[in-house]
Amino acid sequence: MHAPTVPTLRRTLATLGLAAAFALAGCQEMTTFVTGEKFPKPPEGSPRIEVELTVDVDEGVWGDLEDHGDLEQAIADQVADDADLGMRFYPVLASDYGEDDVRPEYVLAVRVTELVVTTDHKRIEKKDEAPRIESRVKGLDAVATAVVKRRRDEGPALVVSNAEGKGHVFAVSQERIAELVAEGQRTFEVVKTDPSHQDLSVCQADLLQVVEEAVVGALRGVVKGVDRELEIGEPADK
Repeated sequence: MHAPTVPTLRRTLATLGLAAAFALAGCQEMTTFVTGEKFPKPPEGSPRIEVELTVDVDEGVWGDLEDHGDLEQAIADQVADDADLGMRFYPVLASDYGEDDVRPEYVLAVRVTELVVTTDHKRIEKKDEAPRIESRVKGLDAVATAVVKRRRDEGPALVVSNAEGKGHVFAVSQERIAELVAEGQRTFEVVKTDPSHQDLSVCQADLLQVVEEAVVGALRGVVKGVDRELEIGEPADK
């Protein structure tokens, strides 16, 4: 069993409050977060190794939002909390390593490649009333990839496993968004594609949830390759 390094412990302490933050996110009653066992449990006594974790968000991901604030950091913290692969890894964000820290043999690279906010706009016409447009956010979709590599001194890194995951959530109503704003919760404006459309926003919890679903899906996809690499037997819960 490999003991965690100092950066590992720093990462663990930094992410302990993430679940509590989700509980207070403000719109979880309208959506379903990724719950239950995210990954198959390895057999008792299986090795757990430190991995250097990199988290990247493609620049084009934010195209549907007017501004994304500090969402990239929130996503990185969330990925670090999910990236232990059911107690197979001690994930440590690459940015947490100091100059004198020893980097581990394995690297886990997670990349968010797509985030789409789907909207719907209907023209409403009633007698004795001017035509108007009713707008709503239908849902959010995300795509993420995960790649595990093993470093080598004598050559380029070897790809152990890679996978893609997708996420989808139904967005909360704009009425609920207005309540969240009044409560001081974080929301983000959606880019207008037509000046006749109504102003729309999405809440931070929905954005983080859809990304988490995509990331967890990708991470689930690399488990089999990781188990083969680490010579882990059949999952305990299979």
